[in-house]
Amino acid sequence: MIPDLVMALSRSEIDVNELKNLKLELSNWLVKGRDSGDISTESYLSAGKIEGGIDVILAMIDHGAPKSEIQLHVDSLKLRIESISQ
Repeated sequence: MIPDLVMALSRSEIDVNELKNLKLELSNWLVKGRDSGDISTESYLSAGKIEGGIDVILAMIDHGAPKSEIQLHVDSLKLRIESISQ
């Protein structure tokens, strides 16, 4: 899921539907992991930050924000994902 998310954010044009689907997958994974105890609180919070970042990017796209501004948020989110994934 994480590699798919990075790939979706790395495209020259973000596919909104793909990003929404990946966010839904992440959300479902978080709920299942939390309920089953398979993920730590730290991992849950970190993944929640990623989910929030996706929401911001989707809202920016929806509201017609400049591509340069969206790209700043995309780059920031990708750095966050990379730091968490290590």
